[in-house]
Amino acid sequence: MLTANEHQNYFFGRLLKKLGGRPDPSRSPMFQVFFNYESGKFQRDLGGGLAVELLTEEVPYRNPHDTAMFELHMNVAEKDGALYCECDYNSDLYEEATVMRWLGHYRTLLDGIVRNPDASVWSLPLLDAAEQKTILKDWNATDVNYSPDDTLSGLFTLQAQRTPDVPAVILEGETLTYRQLDLRSNQLASYLRKNGVGDKTLVALCFERSAEMVVGMMGVLKAGGAYVPLDPDYPS
Repeated sequence: MLTANEHQNYFFGRLLKKLGGRPDPSRSPMFQVFFNYESGKFQRDLGGGLAVELLTEEVPYRNPHDTAMFELHMNVAEKDGALYCECDYNSDLYEEATVMRWLGHYRTLLDGIVRNPDASVWSLPLLDAAEQKTILKDWNATDVNYSPDDTLSGLFTLQAQRTPDVPAVILEGETLTYRQLDLRSNQLASYLRKNGVGDKTLVALCFERSAEMVVGMMGVLKAGGAYVPLDPDYPS
C-alpha cells in the first residue's frame, strides 16, 4: 500500500508506453469494463457554520459525458443507507435489455448477500426464481416420446431421407449434407461389420474435431457398436 501510494500519480500515457502494445482506436486501452464503488458521506462540515453537500439527480457521482467512455461502466454509490446505481454502456455492443438483465443479476446477488451474509460469494445466485425456471426448465422442455425400437442411427437415417441436401455438418469451411454423411457412415459401418464389430463392441475413435469424427461416430453406431472417444493429446 505504501508503494502504491508513492506512485498513485502516474501519467496514463506513460503507463501505456511502459506496458507496450499497439493501441486500438476502436476501444479503450488496457481495459474495457469499469466498476466504481463510492462509499462514505457526501457531506462535509467546513466549520464556522458552513457545510457542503454534493447534490445530483440521483447518483452522488455521475459520468459528465453523454457518451460511454468504456464498453461497460457501472457506478455504485452508497448514500443514506441505500445504494444508487448507474450504468453506461456502448450501445453498438450491448442492447438495453441485456444491460437491464445484468443489473437484475447484480440486484439478486446483493439480495443474496443480505440474506446470507456469511456465505461464499461464489455460492450466491445471480438469477432470480423466474429466470432460473426459464433457463433450467422452460428452455430444456425438449422431452420427446420415442419408440423403444428407435435408435440414434435409425433416426438419423430417417432424417437423411427427409432432408438429404440439407447441411448436417459444417466445420471450418467443410460441409457434409445428410445424404453425404449417411453414405459415408454406411460405408464405414459395412467395413466395421466385416471386421467383427457388432453388438456391445467398443470402438476407439481418436480424432481431432472434424467431419471425419462425425462420420466415425455414426459409422460405429450403424455397425451396432459403441464408440469410445479418445483425445489425440492423451498420453500413448
